[in-house]
Amino acid sequence: MNNNTLIIGLHARTSIAAGTGQNLGSIDLPIMREAPTDYPVIFGSAFKGALREKFERETSEEETKMLFGDDSAGGSQYAGALIVSDARLLLLPVRSLTSHFRWVTCPYILERFAEDLKMLGQDAAWSAPNPQGTEAIASTDQSELYLEEFKFDVKKEDLSGLTETIAKLFDNAVSKETLVEQLVVVSDDMFAHLSRFATPVNAHIAIDNATKIVKNGALWYEESLPSETLLYSMLIANASRKSGDTQSQASIIKERVKSHLQTNSFVQVGGNETVGMGWCKVVCHG
Repeated sequence: MNNNTLIIGLHARTSIAAGTGQNLGSIDLPIMREAPTDYPVIFGSAFKGALREKFERETSEEETKMLFGDDSAGGSQYAGALIVSDARLLLLPVRSLTSHFRWVTCPYILERFAEDLKMLGQDAAWSAPNPQGTEAIASTDQSELYLEEFKFDVKKEDLSGLTETIAKLFDNAVSKETLVEQLVVVSDDMFAHLSRFATPVNAHIAIDNATKIVKNGALWYEESLPSETLLYSMLIANASRKSGDTQSQASIIKERVKSHLQTNSFVQVGGNETVGMGWCKVVCHG
C-alpha cells in the first residue's frame, strides 16, 4: 500500500447537517447513510469538497489545484494529487438516562476500522469485543447502563488498547482516561437501531418578515449527526499530476497536507454553515 497515507479523525464540535437532499419519508432532509449498513457517513465527494473549500481559503490557488485538481477553463485539465475516502462513523454519542453521554460503537465498526488501519500499514493492537443481545462492554465498574430507552447489562473488559488507538483521532481536549470512562461497545444489532433512531431530527420553519408568522407550508424536518460524533477518513497522497511539475512528490505532498491540517485544524462539513453547523476538529495520524 502507498506509504504516503494519513488517517484523519473528525471530531464534531457542532451538529453536522451532511444531507442527501429531499426525501419521501417522514424526514424531509435526512443525513447521508451507507447503503448496506444504514450507518451515518459523509461521502468522500462531500468531504473532499469541504477540504477543497478550506484549502481555497487558507492556501494559494496553485496549491489547491495541485491537491484537488484543475477544473477551470473549459473542462478538467488534470486530476488532484489527493485521494479522499468516505468519512466513516467510529463513535456515536448516545445519551444515557442515568449518567453522562457515552461514545458507542460495535464489533463490525471496530473490525472495519482495524482493516482500514491495516490497509494504511498500521496494525491494531486490540481485538474487537463481541457483546451479545443487550450486553454492553465497557471498562467501568457499573453493572447496568441505560442508553436511550434501553437497559444494558455491563460486562467489564480491558479496552485500554482500543482506547489508546482511538484517542489518537481526538485532540488533547479528550484524554485517554475520559475515553475509557465513556466508551461502550454494544452488539451490531443494537448499534444498528441506535444509529437509525438516536440521531437528532429537528423541525424548521420559515417566518414571513412582514407578518412575523410562519409562511404557509414552510415546515420541514431535518436530521443531523450530533456534536461529539467521531468519524475518520483516509487520505492518500500521490505525486502531482500537473504536467511538468516534478517538485511535488507524494511524500512532500503528504507532509504539506498534514502540516496544514495540524496548524489549521477546523473544517466545516455539510450545510447550514451560517447557523454554526458542521464544524469539526481535524486530527491527523500517520
